[in-house]
Amino acid sequence: MFLPGGYSPDDLIEGLAHSLGDPRCKVHGFHIYTFNEVGKTEEWRREKLDNIGAAPRPRTTRSKEPKA
Repeated sequence: MFLPGGYSPDDLIEGLAHSLGDPRCKVHGFHIYTFNEVGKTEEWRREKLDNIGAAPRPRTTRSKEPKA
């Protein structure tokens, strides 16, 4: 796991797939740590989206304004 290329979240995501698509579970997203491999992680993400025929969603920015 700690070696370059030694971890893949594929099994985790496949195990969660039924919950991710179920609106009753209210899963809006999840975070995958890159372990300092941002480029490889993004390549992996795009490959997974291509495999399911989904278009990558643009990244949204969160408001920096404090909540009242």
